Amino acid sequence: MKDGQASAVPRRQISKPHVLILSPHSAIAEGLVRLLSLDGRYDARRASTLAELPEPDSRWQADVVLVDGSVLRNAPGVLSLPVPALLLSGTREDADEYLPRVPSAKGWLRKDPTYPELERALAAAGAIAPPLTRPRARMIAIALFAVILILAAIAVIWLAFN
Repeated sequence: MKDGQASAVPRRQISKPHVLILSPHSAIAEGLVRLLSLDGRYDARRASTLAELPEPDSRWQADVVLVDGSVLRNAPGVLSLPVPALLLSGTREDADEYLPRVPSAKGWLRKDPTYPELERALAAAGAIAPPLTRPRARMIAIALFAVILILAAIAVIWLAFN
């Protein structure tokens, strides 16, 4: 690249890792999407079938795909993904059976992980989220506590005089 010329290949700035949950089970997929969206550090979406995966040239591209093992149970062959994947499974035995069918898999995870387990697995797969902005969250918590304390004091005073 010469001075003053832009690169021909656009590079996406990763402010929030894009996580795609591939699962036919809406409760599992929506639960994971909500869990990942709670603190605003991940951009999570879901797809129920392989046909719903985003096109390679679409604006939203996954950085990591969480693949429900039941997708592999119903599909023959190998699932080739262009990005790292994590297999969602109920048991270690099922995970061991399905992992060879996802060459880009970086490991497996229970279908009902805790947030720390999910975050560690995503980091191991290469989806590093930006640090949580604690000062803003702390200020909101303090403000809510103050409002609740004031309302409680008003309620006690009102009950004492009525």
